[in-house]
Amino acid sequence: MSSTPARLGSALARTAVAATLTAAGTAVGYKLTTRALRGRYSFAGKTCVVTGGSRGFGLVIARKLVRAGAAVAICARDADQVRRAADELARRGEPGRVVGGVCDVTDRESVRRFLATVTEALGPVDLLVNNAGLISFGPQASLTPQDYEDSLATHFWGPYFFTEEVLPAMKRRRSGRILNIASIGGRVPLVHGNAYTVGKHALVGYSEGLRTEAVKFGVYVTTACPGLMRTGSPRHALIRGKHEVEYAGFKILDSLPGLSCSAEYAADAALGAVKEGRAEVIPPWPFAAVATFHDTFRNFSLDLLGLLGRAMPDAPGPIGAQTTPAVKGYEVETPLSRSALTGLTQRAAVRNNEV
Repeated sequence: MSSTPARLGSALARTAVAATLTAAGTAVGYKLTTRALRGRYSFAGKTCVVTGGSRGFGLVIARKLVRAGAAVAICARDADQVRRAADELARRGEPGRVVGGVCDVTDRESVRRFLATVTEALGPVDLLVNNAGLISFGPQASLTPQDYEDSLATHFWGPYFFTEEVLPAMKRRRSGRILNIASIGGRVPLVHGNAYTVGKHALVGYSEGLRTEAVKFGVYVTTACPGLMRTGSPRHALIRGKHEVEYAGFKILDSLPGLSCSAEYAADAALGAVKEGRAEVIPPWPFAAVATFHDTFRNFSLDLLGLLGRAMPDAPGPIGAQTTPAVKGYEVETPLSRSALTGLTQRAAVRNNEV
């Protein structure tokens, strides 16, 4: 009788090992099968549209697409920034294969006009990169309804308008790729970034739902949820609350090696996921771990974020009063936000047309 527990333990161990091997084999088989079905996608000769492509992460993605042999169209609201970025991309690529246009992604007619220009100049859109974004930070008490409306207009309605224009032709051709640049904030709430979080959550939900229906037409939708990236974009973020403190903290975190990654690394990860037709990518890897932890232990994760919220500065003025205007990051620079702690982000800003 004394050997019965030992035999039972041995049998359970063998069962556990077999189950683990079976799961691993199934996962590998699934990956290989789906990769074979999707095929390896090439950007060479494709027409690619990058919204918000005049600076920051969008410009980095556009550079890589030009380098891969694609025809690239970029758009943004600032005509001078678009011109500078388009000129740079044209020097990197083939003549006549780069288009730059002014477009407000929140205006459907503006989107239609821009895409008509792109189609006439470069042909039907093969890859759409919905990248245009609006970064905003500040305590909840300092946010206004307009902050939420602007976030949803840029992060959800903009991608929706662009997708609705290009998706029917992709379906007819039974070929196409859509890359939606969301954020880790679309997976895990950002403390003092609630308006931004709401917009990115909406984009993640739209992007994932769209993928489930578009895939049967040969169109693969990829959602990128990058964490902190050194793009140089903090200087254009909208800051509320205690402006200098909020901005300096954000810019320092955005610059820390190990916690943040280069924009080039994140762009390679996102475009690699597009090539493979993957559903989601979260660079760099620590933020993928954070998202997994949040999904698995949501209550505990939110409690931890609540502790972080307790340590963050409150909004100035009485509770519930929106007493601070929104200012751009570059308007509230301090010696701390210009220090060696933020050197990587400051160099990225110069490199990526953010200055």
